[in-house]
Order: sequence, then structure tokens, then C-alpha cells
Amino acid sequence: MATIVTRKGKRGIRYQVRIHRHGIHQSATFATRDAARTWAQMVEGYAAAHGAGLVPEGVAMHTVTEAIERYRREVLPRKGPGTQQSYDGHLRWWRRRLGSTLLADLQAGIDIATIALWLGHESIETTHVYLETDLATKEQALKKLAPVEEQEARFTADDPLLAFLTSL
Repeated sequence: MATIVTRKGKRGIRYQVRIHRHGIHQSATFATRDAARTWAQMVEGYAAAHGAGLVPEGVAMHTVTEAIERYRREVLPRKGPGTQQSYDGHLRWWRRRLGSTLLADLQAGIDIATIALWLGHESIETTHVYLETDLATKEQALKKLAPVEEQEARFTADDPLLAFLTSL
């Protein structure tokens, strides 16, 4: 069971989550109570789905909300005022839709129907447009890379293998 403790310090009010399960203790501190509650639900959900214990220390448990907040802190202030306002609306939308989703889950090959439900799309085709856009962006990035200097040797079958395969 998770316990959320409100702490007051030099950096203002923070929320510390403490989770104890099967003799394992885990804690984390957050700027908002919602972020603390979301993290606690994710860790407890992970523990329930994967048996006893909590999330191993090396497993990243970052959410879309954390990524958005980091973007707001580190990147958005360098944008122009009009861009900041425009991006802010988009970021609020993404936070409402996917805020508590783990970033690892977004990269884990979750099926398109689940993603469509998260985004509130009526049709999987709408979601597919976004996935294709992502693939196009990746292809553009790959085109900018320098070509590999060495060519890999291709497999060539020997005569006995070819004879066997043609006899099938």
C-alpha cells in the first residue's frame, strides 16, 4: 500500500510516496500530488502484474507527464511567445490523454487499438496516420546519416544446397 507524505522544504511543497510490499521498500518524491499518486499506481500495478515485489531499481518508471513537464521547463522557454502558447495547448491535450502512461509502454510495441483508445480516436485509421508520420520522421532522420563504409557479405548457397531446394 502506498503512503503519500506532504513535505515542506527549501524547494516548496513536495510529495513523497512510500511503498512497502513483501518486505521491499521503495520511495520517490514529486512536485505534485497527482504525479505522486500516478507513480504509486504504476508501481503497485507493475508489482501486481509481475508477482511479488516492486519495480527493480534499474527499471525506468517515467511517465508522459514527467516528459511534458521537463519539456516545459527546459525547452519551451526558449521558444517565441506565440509558439509557447500554441505548444502549451498541445501539451495539455497530451497530458490529459496519456499523462499517466509510462514512456517505456509507448515504446513497447503496444497494439494500435490500445493506442487508439488512449487517444480517444473513433477509428484506428486515425491513429495509423500518426504512426505513419512517426515512421516517416524516422526515415528522414536515417537518410541524413552517412552510409556504412563496409558492405556486409551476402549469403550464397552452395550447389548441393541449391540442388536440394530445387528438388522440393
